[in-house]
Amino acid sequence: MLVESSDGSDLWRFAQLDRSFVFVGLSNCKACTAMKEALAITFKERSEPDLLMFHLADPDEDTSAFLNEYLAGKFPQLLYFVGGERKRRWIGFFGREDFDTKVRSLTEIIDSCDA
Repeated sequence: MLVESSDGSDLWRFAQLDRSFVFVGLSNCKACTAMKEALAITFKERSEPDLLMFHLADPDEDTSAFLNEYLAGKFPQLLYFVGGERKRRWIGFFGREDFDTKVRSLTEIIDSCDA
């Protein structure tokens, strides 16, 4: 399932779910937008009930608090949570490889997470 939100308070709620991926990026960041598109395709093709929440916005109070708690304020980031505990974090963006390569790379990252 994919959910998109620009409300920073949603970040806290999604992080508390049994198993979730949260992608955080800035709304005016080209790399963040490209990652969002690649992640959307990756999750659309998955049969497992993984949850991905997109948060593309300028940092508000809730987003900044979430970033301070989990991320130290770096963008873009893909986070993997299990029962409210951050298990894994990927920081940064992909280089200039083609879009299909990005999707394959993201699929490998997601598949590497424990269920």
